[in-house]
Amino acid sequence: MNRPETFHRKAAWRFVVAMGVVSLFADMTYEGARSIIGAYLYHLGAGAVLAGLIGGGAECLGYAVRWLSGRGADATNRHWLFLYSGYALNLLAVPFLALTGSLGSAAALITAERLGKGVRSPPRDALLARAGEQLGHGSAFGLHQFLDQLGALSGPLIVAALVLSSGYKAGFAILAAPAVAALVTLVAAQRLQIRPLARSRHLERLPRSFWLWIVFVMLSTAGFAHFTLVAFDLAAVGFGPAFIPVLFAIAMASEGLTALLLGRLSDRRGFLLLAGFPLCGLVGTAFLFLGSAWVPWVGAVVWGAGLGIQGAVVRAQVARSVGEGRRGEAFGLLDTMTGVAWLAGSVLLGALYTVSPEALTALSALLEVAALGWLLFYVRRKVQSPA
Repeated sequence: MNRPETFHRKAAWRFVVAMGVVSLFADMTYEGARSIIGAYLYHLGAGAVLAGLIGGGAECLGYAVRWLSGRGADATNRHWLFLYSGYALNLLAVPFLALTGSLGSAAALITAERLGKGVRSPPRDALLARAGEQLGHGSAFGLHQFLDQLGALSGPLIVAALVLSSGYKAGFAILAAPAVAALVTLVAAQRLQIRPLARSRHLERLPRSFWLWIVFVMLSTAGFAHFTLVAFDLAAVGFGPAFIPVLFAIAMASEGLTALLLGRLSDRRGFLLLAGFPLCGLVGTAFLFLGSAWVPWVGAVVWGAGLGIQGAVVRAQVARSVGEGRRGEAFGLLDTMTGVAWLAGSVLLGALYTVSPEALTALSALLEVAALGWLLFYVRRKVQSPA
C-alpha cells in the first residue's frame, strides 16, 4: 500500500541529489573564479576603488534581479527556461575570463556571471521546495546546501593549484570542465522532476507572515559581518595571509555540515532552530573580531554554522509559509532583501570598524538581539493566528 509514496520519495531524493550535484559543479566553477578575481583585477591594473566597484556592482545586480526572476518564473510557469538561461550565463562567463586581457571585458564577464546566478536561483529553490513536500523542506534544502558547499570548497583549491603552477588564465580555463558538467547534470535533473510546478490562474498575494519573516532575515543578515571585512581585520592584526583562506574553508565546511544536519532536524523542530541564525552571527562576529590565538578558528566554525542555518533552515521555512504558485517570487524577494541587508550592514559595520572592533561587535550584537526579539514576536503572532 505504501509503494506509490515510496516511489515518490525516491524520485524526490533523486531530484534533490541531481540538483545538488549541479550546484556542486556550479560552485566549483564560480567560487573557484571568485577566489582569484580580486587578484586578477589587480593584475589587469585596477585600483582598489575600481575593483570594489566592479565586484560590488556585479553582486548588487545579481541580488536585485532575483525578485524579478522569481516573479517571472511563477507568472509564466517556465522555471526551467529561467534555470537554463541563468546557469548558462552564470557558468560559461567564467572560462571566458581566460581570454580577457582588458578591464572592460573582465568587468562585463564578472557582471554576467553574477547576473546569471541571480536569474537561476529563485526558480531552482522553487523546484527544490516542490521536492521538499515529499521529503521535508529542511531535508531537501539541507542536502542541497551540503553538496553546494563541497563545490565551494574544492573549486578554490583547484584554481589555487593551477594559478600557482601556470597563472591566472589557466586557473580560469580549467573551470570550463565543471561548468559543462553542471549543465549536463542540469539536463539529467530535469528528466528526474517528479511533476511540473502548478500554474495558478492568478498569483495570490504573499501571506502577511512572510513579510514579518523577511524582517527577521534582514536584521540577522545586517548584523552578520561579511567575510571580506573579517579577512581585512585578520590581516590587519597580523593573522598569517596563508591561514585566512584556510579559515574561510573551515567556515564553508561548517556551513555545509550544519545545513545537512540542522536542515533535516528543522522538519521536526521548526522555529526552535531559527534562533541559531542570529545567535551564530552574534557569537561568531565577537570571536572573529575580538578573539586571539585559537578563538578566531572557533569563530569561523560558528560563523559558517550561521550561514548553514540561513541556507537550509531559513529557506525551508519560506517554502512552508508560501504557496507553490508564489514560491519563486518569495525566494527571489528573500534573496533580494538579503542582498540589501548585506550591503547596508557591511557599510555600517565597516564604518564602526574604523572606530574600533569593539564598536563593530556592539552593533552586530544589537542587530542580532533585535532579530531574536522579532523572531519571538513572529512566533507569538504565528501561534495566535496560525493561518
